[in-house]
Amino acid sequence: MSSIQTKSSLVVLGAVSALLLASGAQAADLKSAWSPDAMFVQGGSGTHVDSGAIGLSWDTDWRREFDSGSLELLVEASVGQWRTTHRAHNRQFNQLAVSPLLRYYPRALDGGWFVEGGIGVNVSSSLYHNDDRHFSTAFNFGDQLGIGRRFGEQGHQELSLRVEHFSNCAMKHPNPGENFVQLRYAVRF
Repeated sequence: MSSIQTKSSLVVLGAVSALLLASGAQAADLKSAWSPDAMFVQGGSGTHVDSGAIGLSWDTDWRREFDSGSLELLVEASVGQWRTTHRAHNRQFNQLAVSPLLRYYPRALDGGWFVEGGIGVNVSSSLYHNDDRHFSTAFNFGDQLGIGRRFGEQGHQELSLRVEHFSNCAMKHPNPGENFVQLRYAVRF
C-alpha cells in the first residue's frame, strides 16, 4: 500500500471515529456505539464495470420528526471491489468507503418505505482505469441516492435500489467519474 493510500485510510478511519463519537455516545456507551446496527451486501454495475461490497451501518441518535415523515442519520462503512468487464481492461480495484446517510421515511407510504442519500469518502487500492475513464486519484467521493423498504419480522430486513457516483470532485484531472446502479440487501440486528 502506498504512502498516499495509507494516509487516506487513516483519514477514513478518523472520519468514522469522529462521526460515531459525534452521534452522542458517552464514554460509558462507547462499546454500544461501536456495535453495528445492520450488515449489508450489495452488487451492481456501471459502464463495463461490475461492483460488489459488504459493509456495516450504525444508527445515530440524530432524528427529526415532520408532519410528512421522519428523517434520521446513519453511518456506513464498506469494503468492496470493482471489476472491469471490458475485454481490453480486465482489472480489479478494491475499495474502502465510509458514508454518512440521511434516510427519510414518508408517512404517506407506511410500511417501511424510505428514501436515502449521502456523500462519503472512498479509497481504492490503485488508480481506476477502464476504457477511456482514467481516475487521477485513489481518494474519491461517493454520492448515493436510493429508495428501499424494510420488511420481515419487525422490519429487520431491507432491500434497496441505489444510484451511486464516484469522482474526486475535481481535486485533480482527469476526473471522469463512474456511475453504478446497485441492489442492496441488509439485515438489521
